[in-house]
Amino acid sequence: MDHVLLHETAHLARWDDWTTLLSRLLGAALALHPVAVWILHRIELERERACDEWVVNRTQSARPYARSLARLYELRFPDQRAALLASGLFSRGSGLPERIDALLSRGREFTTRVSIVRVGASCAALIGLTAIASFLPQWIAFAQAPRPSFDVASIKRHTEEDGRITFAALPGGRLTVVNNTMSNVINNAYGIAPYQLIGAPDWVKSESEHYDIEAKGTETAGQRDIMLMLQTLLADRFAMRTHFETREMRAYILTVAKGGSKLQLLNSEDCVPFDGTKPNPRAAPNVCGNNLTSRSGWRLTHNSMPGVTAVLSRVLHGPVIDRTGIRGTFDFNLQWSDDLAAPNPDAPPPLITVVHETLGLDLKSGRGPVQVLVIDHMERPSAN
Repeated sequence: MDHVLLHETAHLARWDDWTTLLSRLLGAALALHPVAVWILHRIELERERACDEWVVNRTQSARPYARSLARLYELRFPDQRAALLASGLFSRGSGLPERIDALLSRGREFTTRVSIVRVGASCAALIGLTAIASFLPQWIAFAQAPRPSFDVASIKRHTEEDGRITFAALPGGRLTVVNNTMSNVINNAYGIAPYQLIGAPDWVKSESEHYDIEAKGTETAGQRDIMLMLQTLLADRFAMRTHFETREMRAYILTVAKGGSKLQLLNSEDCVPFDGTKPNPRAAPNVCGNNLTSRSGWRLTHNSMPGVTAVLSRVLHGPVIDRTGIRGTFDFNLQWSDDLAAPNPDAPPPLITVVHETLGLDLKSGRGPVQVLVIDHMERPSAN
């Protein structure tokens, strides 16, 4: 008991009650960070070792203290009779075997003083690591593979009054854009909806300022590669600088209705795999992952909730946040009416009503986190 009391006195003399509280708060905040968890574990172990040294320095005898630790451990774990004062003595991070080994090491000097040399070396190491960390972003950026770019590209203002509007990623790594606002070009390049574009200059969304783009990349480039090339083109020719972030904004919240979901989950064999080598591969009626919409119709085949929210966001012109908790894939075929001004009594009901009655899901206005693309800087294009 004398050894336990001396050990606890050491904790109080070192202000460990406060440092332990700080460690617990950091541990809660950084629970998912493996390096932080390891560092905090080492701090806890070193805290116990420092108190062990404090006890031996006071008693001038290491073996009896080591024997006390071993005996207390025996009393603690076979049954719960021993009500120890120090939970830290045998906590998960106490490292008892290593501590006893250290106590029994020959020629070991036990002291309560802090080693100036070790503190100085630790500070120097921390300063060095901080300096290295300041260069890491540049090193990482340097190590990253360069973003693909077009071999040739032409950008010009659209001046003709022909009414043509085209945005097409074509075979052979070609991109053709005719009579597009730059906001539509950006939305396609980054795969975002109009409401996700934040901070764009007025001319980017202006209906009076449209652009034509003709660009050519590598022959083997597919749709995704062409969009990455377009991002590079926007950065090079429009000096566009962007970043993604999450913002709280008005949104539709999708939940399961009171009567429960009416979606029937499917097995993987319930659809035909997508085959991009066939002409018009999405035309088959039962292709896995189909998500086809028209002005007032929607056919979804073996798709999941992300596919549902993507279509709803596009049709409703706003973010839709899935809070249904539904996992898996399903089919449905919906028809709705978008003629709200003069509804036809024989026409299907509006989309939100159809979603409720046919799918057993509710759409309600609310607020939630939405990922957006923020434009930090953008200029009109440089010359070809």
